[in-house]
Amino acid sequence: EYTTASPEHICSYAALSYTWGHLFRPCNIIVDGRNMIVTKNANLALRDLCNQDQDQLLWIDAICINQNNNEEREQQVQKMGSIYSNTKRVIIWLGEATYNTDYVIYYMK
Repeated sequence: EYTTASPEHICSYAALSYTWGHLFRPCNIIVDGRNMIVTKNANLALRDLCNQDQDQLLWIDAICINQNNNEEREQQVQKMGSIYSNTKRVIIWLGEATYNTDYVIYYMK
């Protein structure tokens, strides 16, 4: 289960940048006790990040922006430059590892 933070308590956060992936396999997550639907990739990214040993405050567009409200989405998309530039760090998640991605990462090291 995930929780939201009120703006006055946000001093340091990370922003998650991820590939949305296919929309035909949505996943349910719980945020503040409520069911929320996100893409499979957003769910996998959150699961991967939650397996780390420390709590972290994340800004995730699929959760922080009401995806069913076009007006809100348009307003928030215009703020994304500021959101990403004010983060402590940006986490980039490209999807689940495959043999090919493991191979590339291995030879990049």
